Amino acid sequence: MTTVYLHIGLPKTGTTAIQNFLTANDAVLKSHGICFPDLGLRYSGIGWRRNAHFLIRAYKNKNGKKDRTRPCTEYNATLDKIALLGSSYEKIILTDEAIWRASQSRPNFWTRIREDFSKRNMELRIIVYLRRQDEFVQSLYRQKVKSSSTCLPFADYLRELQKINYPLDFLSYLNTLSDVFGKDNLIVRIYGNNQYRGKEHTLISDFLDIFGLSLEDGFKNSKSVYNPSLNGTYLELRRILNALPVSPIKNGILRKSIGEILRSNPYTTEPDKNTLFQEGKQAEFLDQFALSNRQAAQKYHAANPDENTPDSQTATAKNCQDSDGLFFPQIEDLPVHEVPTEDLLRDVILIYGNAIQQLEQQNKRLEAKIRELQNDALWFRLKRKLRHLFKK
Repeated sequence: MTTVYLHIGLPKTGTTAIQNFLTANDAVLKSHGICFPDLGLRYSGIGWRRNAHFLIRAYKNKNGKKDRTRPCTEYNATLDKIALLGSSYEKIILTDEAIWRASQSRPNFWTRIREDFSKRNMELRIIVYLRRQDEFVQSLYRQKVKSSSTCLPFADYLRELQKINYPLDFLSYLNTLSDVFGKDNLIVRIYGNNQYRGKEHTLISDFLDIFGLSLEDGFKNSKSVYNPSLNGTYLELRRILNALPVSPIKNGILRKSIGEILRSNPYTTEPDKNTLFQEGKQAEFLDQFALSNRQAAQKYHAANPDENTPDSQTATAKNCQDSDGLFFPQIEDLPVHEVPTEDLLRDVILIYGNAIQQLEQQNKRLEAKIRELQNDALWFRLKRKLRHLFKK
């Protein structure tokens, strides 16, 4: 029976880096009996490497209205295609971090896909990368600002996240998966330094370890950084600009100006590591997950908690987030994110100046094009008149 490894996130746990690594090492993976397939599906704004996206793609009727209770029209044909690949490969990898949240709005999602894969003689194993909740929500917020999805300050965004019941209780989520697939078919890993397995102790060595492989088995790993987060003045500037009627991500000149200044600003230094939580709020936020995190670690994580660690019934963010076998290290004592007014004004001026320069260059190109078109039109009229004269 073919085993399909379904990697579902969390978001902001290096998914893009994993997907790019798998793509770059396609031939090596296949030599080990593993396939990371391009299923031929192309969705607007969704890279093909997110090859599991069809699982959460909603059905659309003739009027374009979505029906999340039904899978997309290409769902069954794509499953058949994956089953066919199973005749050549023992292991198939599917991945899309959006499944982590989207699965919650699809009725009986996990039961349905388990049954649909099983009908085609395929077994599902679920790969989950977890990230400590306080770090995760900060990274998610930075990404939402970068993609022009929010203009809210962090504290307001966090309240909205909790209002929509974003799945942050890992124990509850893993229990749901376990009820459907069985505990042995869940692969739970931790995103974060000092938590990775494999000889190199990196995210990639950790992911390969799932398949009993290492980088020494012929793989090549790029050191490129994918999808870096915004920080410093640029986080605040993008947040404010996101309130414009046309957001920066849809405004080519503004987006390009911010990008160019971010890369070339001689005054910009790498901002110190900081926290978006106000003083005392980070531990308070994490405390609500301390007990369930500990229980999830005991139930689903391969490492076992040390016998001397605090009793699970009295666990708090401060005393249970250690590194000796549990999920996460202690909360770092970091300064609160603040943007000096002088830095903000300077970068606003630089971005504005860059945008004006781009507009001027664009206008010059348009003027040159207009002159070219005018000359073409003049020459066309002249030729037409000459032909008319010679005909006479």
